[in-house]
Amino acid sequence: MAIGVLSALASAGRRVPADVAVVSCDDMPFAEYLIPSLSSLRVPFAETGQEAVELLLRSIAGEQAPQSTVRLPVELIVRDSCGGRPAPAAPVAFRPVIPSQSASPAQREKQKEDS
Repeated sequence: MAIGVLSALASAGRRVPADVAVVSCDDMPFAEYLIPSLSSLRVPFAETGQEAVELLLRSIAGEQAPQSTVRLPVELIVRDSCGGRPAPAAPVAFRPVIPSQSASPAQREKQKEDS
């Protein structure tokens, strides 16, 4: 869903994260490769399912539901889409060295070696 949100925001001319911050809830393996990279909550889905099945089996067996809430750890993975990381530095422009026509042959050779 967050990929669709990124796409819709781009289509609407909104900048992520300058105008809108976006965070997903599943930390897809390719989230770090999106542009901008997608911030995510890493949710322990396997453990969540295991706890749910255990609670269901207890309920089927007639056991009382626990009085406390089961809490599993989640982790916030901060990437570019939420604005939590500083923006990367702008790339330095490449300027080719063009030997000067007035340079001596030795100076032109030195310029070639330096580039």
